[in-house]
Amino acid sequence: MGTLNVNTIADAGGGSNVGVQGQGTATTNLSQGLIKVWCYTPNDGASINDSFNVSSVTDAATGQTVVNMSNIMANAFYSIGHTTYTNMVHSWVSGDDQAAANYRTRSYDGSSYQDNGFRTQAAGDLA
Repeated sequence: MGTLNVNTIADAGGGSNVGVQGQGTATTNLSQGLIKVWCYTPNDGASINDSFNVSSVTDAATGQTVVNMSNIMANAFYSIGHTTYTNMVHSWVSGDDQAAANYRTRSYDGSSYQDNGFRTQAAGDLA
C-alpha cells in the first residue's frame, strides 16, 4: 500500500468526467458525487460557525437566513439537505427560494418564524 500525492485530479480529455470505482462494479463521477456547499450556523441567523463554499449568510428576517455561495451553482436545480438545532414544527428550504448564487432557509415553530441554528448542504453542478 502506498500514498498518492497530487495537486489536481482531472479528466484526461479535459472535461470533468473522472470516474471512481465504487463498491462492486459500480462507478461514480467524482465531481457529481461531491457536496458543493455546506453551512453550519448558530441561532442568530447572521453568522457562520463553519462552512465550505459560503461567502456569507444574510439575516433576511426573523427565522429566515439566506446562504450566499462563493462559487455559484450552474442553475437553481440542485439538491439541499437541511436540519435545525431544535425541533421546529417546520424548517425548510423551498425550491422557490433557490437561485444559482444562494438559497433561503426558514424556521417556523407553529405560530411564528423563529431564529434557529441550522446545518445545510447542497449537491449539484457548479457553474
